[in-house]
Amino acid sequence: MKRSRIALALSVAAVVTAGIMIGLGAAPDGVEVTRASGGSVKTVLSQNIVLNQDSSLQREWIAVKHAALPVKVKATPGVKTVYESGRGYSGSYNYTADFEIDVTEPVTAIEIRFLTFDVWGERGKSLVLTDVKDFAAGTHKLDGKWSLYSENEASEYYASVAYVARVRTKDGKVIVADVRAVVDEAKKFYAKFTETDLEPEKPTKPAK
Repeated sequence: MKRSRIALALSVAAVVTAGIMIGLGAAPDGVEVTRASGGSVKTVLSQNIVLNQDSSLQREWIAVKHAALPVKVKATPGVKTVYESGRGYSGSYNYTADFEIDVTEPVTAIEIRFLTFDVWGERGKSLVLTDVKDFAAGTHKLDGKWSLYSENEASEYYASVAYVARVRTKDGKVIVADVRAVVDEAKKFYAKFTETDLEPEKPTKPAK
């Protein structure tokens, strides 16, 4: 009887441990951080007009990769600023990101986030790219685009931190990344950064 209780206790412990691992993702020693230049802070508006024309600053791109996740970004992706001209003198600024991911097992949904920071070390937007479709094992290309609402924001944007936030596997398991390493990297730009700052701002309801 005692052996049966011990065996049951061990089985329950194993299930609980597995659940924790799924929720937290990889331990800190299972995280890889890569860095790359994101190119100039200049944004071309037209043939003769360039935002930040006289700046020599180069943007910083950082990627946090979790070994426990079945999806990882390749190389070091980051966010760029682009200007799209419209009719007449109208136009719009956007954040864009074009990159590849490695998938090690079939998944049905992926969420990738880019944290942005300005030249003053202040946190900017948390940009979320969610792709709900079937991904087979292998390499896939992704691209994201987000509205950027002011020229000042485009001018001051400086760095981004990319990471896979969560994944849904083909068998229905949702795996959430351990964000401790992400927060650590974010704090190198903005010391007051906390886990709650990872979430994107919720859209405000228009006034009635």
